[in-house]
Amino acid sequence: MSEIRELQEYALEILLAVDQFCNENQITYYLGEGSLLGAIRHHGFIPWDDDIDLLMPRTEYERFIALVQKQGLPDGYDLDCFETNPNHWTIAAKVQMVRQTRFVSYKVGKLGLHNGPSIDIFPLDQVPGDLAYVSRLDWKIARLRRILWNKLGYSKPQRRLKWHIAKGLGYFVSTRRLQKQITNLMKTHAEDESCDYLVNFGSLYPAERQLVQAEVYGEPRLVEFEGRLLPVPAQAEVLLSRIYSDYMQLPPEEQRVPKHNFSVVEDGAAKILK
Repeated sequence: MSEIRELQEYALEILLAVDQFCNENQITYYLGEGSLLGAIRHHGFIPWDDDIDLLMPRTEYERFIALVQKQGLPDGYDLDCFETNPNHWTIAAKVQMVRQTRFVSYKVGKLGLHNGPSIDIFPLDQVPGDLAYVSRLDWKIARLRRILWNKLGYSKPQRRLKWHIAKGLGYFVSTRRLQKQITNLMKTHAEDESCDYLVNFGSLYPAERQLVQAEVYGEPRLVEFEGRLLPVPAQAEVLLSRIYSDYMQLPPEEQRVPKHNFSVVEDGAAKILK
């Protein structure tokens, strides 16, 4: 078994534990981002992808967090997110494998978190359909994320003025306050029933590439993923076209590489996962 396939197997194990928890508690979720693309184009992982991305509507996301805090996850897994850890640096909640494997992320480990295999769960927030407005909101959130990353030491030092400004601003605010400010901005329209669009503010992709009407997500439908049936958005192809354009077209071969900086530790030595 290749190293990338071994890491995918760990991620799949975590995903199936989350899927079981969500089914038992009637929590709606979707495969998202690269995992959605993999499900539709490859019926499983993108061959060179090494992680899993899930999406949950905000109310489902908050219910998931609350239930995990109350009930716990199956043995061998834990949850790390804004709600549980002042050192959590990313919008996505992470369900992590606690047991030791030979795969480690030193970048995550230096924050004092489990540095082995994990999957990401992103909240979907309702917003108005005004793209210019949502893009400005996205920019404000991204600015706070940079300050949080710099404060926690997650981002690499840079010469760019933007980095130094974010670093300086971090001295005047706690990580908990930054996490709360980010969450409050994402939830700006949580109570506004007239807002019928959804966006993932934690996405790698800007708002203009993934802002869609709520009906695009709708009632999940089941598709094959690594031999299992797992939920995707009702109009998954509409979302994929928005994000990736010609999503069935494979990228150039030189771009087919993992992007999450895991290392493989063997005999006390580490090498970057290829």
